[in-house]
Amino acid sequence: MLFALLFTLAAAAVDGPPSMVALELGDDGSSEYVAVPSGDAVHFETQGPTKLIVESRRRMAGPSQRARPAIIEALGDGNVILTIRVPGIAIANGAIADAIGGYPSKNERSVVTVPPGGKQLTLRAPAGGPDFLVRVTRRSGELLFPKGFSTPDAKPAPPAVAIQPKPAAPLLTTTSQSPPQQSSAALGPAAGIGLGVGRAHRGSGLVPHIHAVGRLPIYEDLVSAGATIGAHRISVDEAHTIGVPYGGYATQTITYQTLVIPIEAHAGVHVQTGPVTTVGAAGLALSIARRIDGDRTTTNIALGPSIGLGVERAVGSGIARILAEWTASQATFGNTDSTGSLARESLAVTRTTIQYLFPF
Repeated sequence: MLFALLFTLAAAAVDGPPSMVALELGDDGSSEYVAVPSGDAVHFETQGPTKLIVESRRRMAGPSQRARPAIIEALGDGNVILTIRVPGIAIANGAIADAIGGYPSKNERSVVTVPPGGKQLTLRAPAGGPDFLVRVTRRSGELLFPKGFSTPDAKPAPPAVAIQPKPAAPLLTTTSQSPPQQSSAALGPAAGIGLGVGRAHRGSGLVPHIHAVGRLPIYEDLVSAGATIGAHRISVDEAHTIGVPYGGYATQTITYQTLVIPIEAHAGVHVQTGPVTTVGAAGLALSIARRIDGDRTTTNIALGPSIGLGVERAVGSGIARILAEWTASQATFGNTDSTGSLARESLAVTRTTIQYLFPF
């Protein structure tokens, strides 16, 4: 309902030439952007060859709002040359100083190369999506104004009149009591890779681990379902001194390696805690284990629990996570215990993992 009201107000306010809007950007100060309402476009005259820097933000309704990234299109002389994914993470201590108000999102910075003969850059907001705020500059820092806009040199007063500090002040006053949320990671569909290192409960040395990971939200911004598939190698290299009847003592060397491919399904809980999101996950891991012991190779399958706890936050265009993880399972590889029964051997690993996820 709130988005629908904002879109209605925006549609009523865009009849006329492009307008500059002042944005308060929290700790980054303030700056002027061009408003691009949903379903509208702005055009910039660009004589190539040159390179332009495009900064794109979107209008958010609340100080702690999080949403999936939204697309604004960049066209060169009428042809789509770039789709810009603008983060859906509000700057809690920011404000948009126009009649609609709201909060600016985090910035997405893009570089557009205008070839020789290029004449016009267009930034187009798809209909039915959010309103955008864009800023186009040359590499020298010179600000470009859209076609149809009266530059401040000719008429400096209107932008200052359009910015109404009094309505914007309550926005800043209201949010100053809340910690900034712009660094938190939005809970949306995402996939990526992870690297970890840890120790096996039955093994020698460190155990490096690599895996692919994906997740989908299943309940608001709180619960997700995910899956991972990875690989690591557990090595055992031990020496034991044993007594030999009528022969004193002998040293027994045990050396083997086990390649483990865990396929895991888990549920995650995401709780906003200041600038980061605390993440807890629990699930089951199906591990395909291949033991190489001298000339003997044995493969088996093990099932066991998996637990993880850590934090995540938005970094760049993706989400960075750091987790402490534990997986446990047991399998048999043809060895027997003192009673002659098949011995179940532990494949448990405790590790620290760093992941980077890409929203989609």
